Amino acid sequence: MNGRQYGPHSPLVAVAMIMAAVLVGASEPDLSSWIDGPSQVPLGADARFTVHYANAGPGDSHYGYVNIGISAGLPAPPGQITAEQMDALLQSTVGTDSNGNRVMLYLDQQSCEGVRLQLQGPDPPGPIRGLGGSGSFTFDLPIPMDPPTFGAMVVVHPPELARVYLPALTLHQMYFDQGVGRYGPGLNCSSFPYTGCTSLDDCFGPRLWTMEPFTAELELVDDRGAFGDPTLGCDALAEFTAGRIALIRRGVCTPFTKARHAQEAGAAAVIVVNDGRCADLGPDCVDCVTPMNGGTSAGTIDIPVIMLSNRDGETLIAELMQGRNVTVSMGAMTDLPFEIGSFIFSSDPGEVDHNPANNGHSLRVLTGTFTDDFETGDCSRWSCAEP
Repeated sequence: MNGRQYGPHSPLVAVAMIMAAVLVGASEPDLSSWIDGPSQVPLGADARFTVHYANAGPGDSHYGYVNIGISAGLPAPPGQITAEQMDALLQSTVGTDSNGNRVMLYLDQQSCEGVRLQLQGPDPPGPIRGLGGSGSFTFDLPIPMDPPTFGAMVVVHPPELARVYLPALTLHQMYFDQGVGRYGPGLNCSSFPYTGCTSLDDCFGPRLWTMEPFTAELELVDDRGAFGDPTLGCDALAEFTAGRIALIRRGVCTPFTKARHAQEAGAAAVIVVNDGRCADLGPDCVDCVTPMNGGTSAGTIDIPVIMLSNRDGETLIAELMQGRNVTVSMGAMTDLPFEIGSFIFSSDPGEVDHNPANNGHSLRVLTGTFTDDFETGDCSRWSCAEP
């Protein structure tokens, strides 16, 4: 596998790494990663970002990787990224890692939400070296001439709950900084049949960055308690108001079943509220989300389907249960910052990370042109005096 192959690790590689773990014995690392870079970038230029990774121990990590997620829209939306753009992004990383590791480039073909860089060993595929200590590498991200658009969900009412939610950019960890809201997208963009991100018709719900923004009220669903909790959406919905966004708790039935019932009731979108389950992060992760699999019929869902964390989603549910209205906007927006997310992880189940909460970090970056404001007569940035 090389930098122009876009997909997950080979199963043979995974098996080999697990067998090696048995031979070496369990390790106890404390992995972390973070990103440095500009907080604002001009349109039509390259922006340089530095990714740091470290292991505070006490044990070494022998099976570590670093993922970097870049929002859809940079350097172009999936399906519109050219080979030249991918080559330039990958080429900017060559020789920059302080431990001699190499960066691989992947299109996010599971959720089609962006581009993913992954730091691997000097002879990929394989884990990085140097995780007895620390390291860093850089990459240059091309910023388009036109303002990029990013998918987002924004709570616009009530004002005290107003917040921007952006897609989680890695499948390994889904919460990053608790100060910024995350949503988990549906998957299946590349399955049945395999199309990559050149066609989004098989996605489990359309991607928000492909949609004209729309605004609608939330409504907590009622499936008459077919499976105990009426907010699970596991049966046909009772008296749902068409055109609203269905708020549904996770559990019992599949996300596809919930989305199908909401779509049949006339919902404009579906928000699944997580119950705290997030892969290997345990059953009580209140701030994480996870991508949802729509199965072989994912492409029949024509409305967006996203997941909010337990903490964020239950806050909205509580508001509705008190009889208050909650209004949300969804879609492609140009007036928001984009995000770059990092996450360092171990592929070996025998390695126990002492503090997984510090494994990931995200950097929010504004885009815009730098102007001297001469056109408006404002000389606050530059002197109007003759040279």
